[in-house]
Amino acid sequence: MRLRYLPLLLAVILHLTGNVVFGDQWIKMSAPNKTWFAITCSADGKTVAAAAIFDSIYVSHDSGASWTLTGAPTNYWTSIACSADGRQIIAAAAGEGLFISTNSGASWNPIKAPEETWVEVASSADGTVLGALASDGSLFISTDSGETWPQSESPSGINRIACDADGTKWVATQGLDGGIFVSKDMGNTWRQTSAPVSYWKDVASSANGQTLVAVQSGIIPDNVSPPSGVAVLGRIYVSHDGGGTWKPALVPKMLWQCIACSGDGKKMVAAELSPRYIYRSLDEGMLWFRDLSPDRGWTDLAVSVNGKKSFATDFFGGIYSSK
Repeated sequence: MRLRYLPLLLAVILHLTGNVVFGDQWIKMSAPNKTWFAITCSADGKTVAAAAIFDSIYVSHDSGASWTLTGAPTNYWTSIACSADGRQIIAAAAGEGLFISTNSGASWNPIKAPEETWVEVASSADGTVLGALASDGSLFISTDSGETWPQSESPSGINRIACDADGTKWVATQGLDGGIFVSKDMGNTWRQTSAPVSYWKDVASSANGQTLVAVQSGIIPDNVSPPSGVAVLGRIYVSHDGGGTWKPALVPKMLWQCIACSGDGKKMVAAELSPRYIYRSLDEGMLWFRDLSPDRGWTDLAVSVNGKKSFATDFFGGIYSSK
């Protein structure tokens, strides 16, 4: 057999079985057992911040080896994001507003933002451009590090957001019966991409905004009206042209939960909702292999810019890193 066909053969085997394990090993770190819900890391992966539901925010400055409780108030934290250097961290609390730290989590201040039930935040590399998503799908984008929050003319029903390193290019997904949309002007104008209509669960972007990857939680059958919650297993879709075209990855269909990628978009990690394992790609989403990860309640993922460090939060208690 010619070697050039080996990658394709491996992809077919993984696609058919879903049980081939070639990836990294995930190890539980020393963070306390909490109901962890969101995680972010600096570009070099040394500063890691994680938020727990009905608890506070913890920060590590040694890639997760040790953790410190920050001064963030106890809240129902739903999302967290940070600048490339890890000094500025923004976090969303459902019903309690947005909070920001400019000293790597040592102290926190509430942000003067519209009164919304915030579900997700995103940050540019320098922390100047910030995005905050409300539970009703309204998107607000700040271009002055959170001082002002004009509402974006984004499509309705958005459930996940991501941006490139400078905060110019944005990608947004919709939930039930939704599409994927992109903006190239800081959210002023949007266009729907060719991605299929689906129940999109999460999305990630490379540093230049050209590589985008999104996961489906499942597809609601066309004959189910109104939607009953019955879902078919979903796919991972990848775009290498800023959302112009999308291709399904050669990976088993799953109920995907979350996804993250490296700065160049070549390395990706994705976690399932059920069964609960983590998969990895090292070639821009072409080939995927199951990592040596425990069966846990994965809620969020973070990856360093070079893709060598990955972190995951477990709803049932624990923060993990890959080796």
